[in-house]
Order: sequence, then C-alpha cells, then structure tokens
Amino acid sequence: MVLNEASLPFKSSSDCEQNIQSFFELLHNAKLHNIQFTRVDDSESCWAHLHYADDFAFGHWLNRIEDKERQRQVKSVLSSVKCPLQDINDNKQKQNVQSTLFLLAQDQDTEVLGLGFASLNDSHGISFASDKCWEQEYIPILKLWDESGEECRQELNVPNIASLVQLQPFIEDFKSQRQQNKSYLEGLEIENNQDFNNLTFTETALKSLRSSSIQPLDFRKAIAVFHKLNDAVTDSENLVDLVESSGLEISGESESTMKNSMLVRLRTFKHPFEGAKVFEVHVKNFTKGKRMHILANYELNKICIGYFGKHLKTSNS
Repeated sequence: MVLNEASLPFKSSSDCEQNIQSFFELLHNAKLHNIQFTRVDDSESCWAHLHYADDFAFGHWLNRIEDKERQRQVKSVLSSVKCPLQDINDNKQKQNVQSTLFLLAQDQDTEVLGLGFASLNDSHGISFASDKCWEQEYIPILKLWDESGEECRQELNVPNIASLVQLQPFIEDFKSQRQQNKSYLEGLEIENNQDFNNLTFTETALKSLRSSSIQPLDFRKAIAVFHKLNDAVTDSENLVDLVESSGLEISGESESTMKNSMLVRLRTFKHPFEGAKVFEVHVKNFTKGKRMHILANYELNKICIGYFGKHLKTSNS
C-alpha cells in the first residue's frame, strides 16, 4: 500500500484524536498479514513524526490511551511497521514522472503523489479519514503531463483503504494472490516454462524459490523480474543492453570479490546443460538485500537463473 500523504493533516487536533486510533488499527491488522507500505512525498519520517494536525502531540496522545491493549498495538506498529520513502520514478510502468502532476479530481489544487504512485504500480492507497473524500473506496484523480507542448490528461480511479471494512476484502484478495504466486513458483521447471521461453533455471534456483524462507513480497517481485529478463534478453547483445531494456538494476561483482576464490565458489552453480558456471551478474531489485544471480548467453538470447536468496558474501562483508 502507498501512503496518501495528502490525507494529512487533520483539520483540527480534536478531529485527529477522534480518528487517528482507527488508522493504527488498520496498520496493525495489515501487519498481521505481512502487508508492506511505502511513501513518495518529499520527507522521510516515521509514523510518530508525521504532521497529524496543528497542536497535536503524538507522544502525549499515545501516553493517554486508556486501553492498554490498544496502546500496546500502536507501539507495536511504531516499532515494526515501516513506511520507507521511495523515488516516484521507480515505478512498475517505468515512467519518468518529474514533469507529471497527479491531482485530486474534485480539488485540483491538491496534489496526490502517493495516489499517483499507487496508480502506476497497481497498488492501493491508504488514507487517514480526515475528510469524506479520503474515505472513498476509489479516489478519482487526474494525471496531467506535457506531450510536445500540449497538455494531456487522464482520469484515474485509485483503490483506497481508510477503514477496517475496506481492508478485509483487500486482505482476502492479497492472500489469494499470494497463494497463486507461491504455487506458480513451485511449478517452474528447469526449462520449457510457458511464460519464460528464454529462461532456464538451475536446481539451486528452483530449490530456493520453493523454500519456506521466501516471503510473499518475494513471490511477486521474482515473477516480475522473470518477465522483464525474458523479454529483455531477446534484443540484448550485452549487459548494458540488458539493463537498459529490462529497466532492472543489474551488475557484476567487484574486482576484489572476483579475485577471491572462496567468494567465486559461492557464485558457482551447476548450469542445467553446461556444468559448473560462475554466475557473477546479479539483479538487485529485491527487498532486504536479496539477490538473483544470472548467466546470460547473448548469442542464443537465453538467461539462466542460477540463484535467488540472501546477499552472498563479498570482499567487503
């Protein structure tokens, strides 16, 4: 979910006090299902330091919660639910949006960066119930951009969550999609996968993709990367082409790492047709430092996925 920063601040501190606790109940329930959050406004800040309302002191409000169980839940959210700042240009549609505006349809003086980012990533916005317009299941926004000196516009309806009632169907769909993705990865074969004609997989990679250590977000990320690699390798002649065509962050290892025979051995996997090979090149577009090591054959327009998992040891670690 993407934080709708435009839903803050509340109109008054009293309005905030009446509604803020329901937002933290939302976050707590989302946390129980490993739902993750991001934000794209200009300033990195934790939940406790957001500007909720003029004259509203978050710490003072937290300490005055009489229901100790609810107070514990809020503190649990503060310590374990992150909402990291992300570059709005790092989006699924790979659009550079520096010259694009996302505005609230009913009030075009209100910019809605978070909802705009959600629209580019097939995500949901999550909003504070600070106004009726932020409580809707879908929030209408306008996307405005310049094309050859002419203003273009697109009307978008962004799915939004501002209550537990709206959260529940999202969780059910999320659980269903998670299971589908998990089953999809478990069904991959070494070669001849219908969706990835240009990819092969080592036994090591397949084993890791089926491991219980792989998290739900990894399912979706891995599948998305496979699609990008499968498409990009068809017209790539080298690593530079592959990076440009896929839009992924891909690189080799440092010279010092590759001079260390023990570290090279960590990157050596059994190619399904060519025996032991060094899979130096790796994709970095994963959470918590995970890496996907690959070996590309640009003459045959094929890529072998050698490994997916935690960051392998380097000369600097």
